[in-house]
Amino acid sequence: MASAALLRPVSTALATRLAHAGCVVNPLTGALTPAIQPSSTFERDVNLEYPKGFIYGRSSNPTRKLLEDVLADLETPLGDIPGEAISFSSGVAAAHAIFQGLPGGHVILADDVYHGNRTLLTSIFEHWGTKVTQVDMTNLETLSNILTRHKQDKNVVLWAETPSNPLLKITDIRAVSNLCNETCQYHFFFLRFRLR
Repeated sequence: MASAALLRPVSTALATRLAHAGCVVNPLTGALTPAIQPSSTFERDVNLEYPKGFIYGRSSNPTRKLLEDVLADLETPLGDIPGEAISFSSGVAAAHAIFQGLPGGHVILADDVYHGNRTLLTSIFEHWGTKVTQVDMTNLETLSNILTRHKQDKNVVLWAETPSNPLLKITDIRAVSNLCNETCQYHFFFLRFRLR
């Protein structure tokens, strides 16, 4: 659940938000840098409830909550109310969560992606009913034909990485997004590093 501060529209520029990201004065110590909370379990009250909202460190903890709140804020345009962000311990964990939310869905997968994500889809999720179609994302005509052919499929998701792994193919994010806006429910791009 978003904190009360996150329910107000964003009113400061991105540079200002970056400069102040995560800086909350610790009421006990006055520290400006947030502490890392290594605790795995959290206090219960007399009714066996968790008054601070944290139950077990792997599912949520104050450090991760701060990261998620900061990311949600930084991804929000001026004037909008921040949504929520979710952090994962690895990229494959994030991919797994996305694919698991697509029962009977269809993933249009770049032909060159991280091996762990391809294996996750083809070895596990295809057996659970997720359809997988692999395509060269740098060939916009082929991609357009595939998207048009599968326009009626349920839960169509496009999954691309740019630069791709391991061949470093560059996907035109804007062009592919424009194609997807007409056919896909969701599209995900994983940016490995920034090229200038």
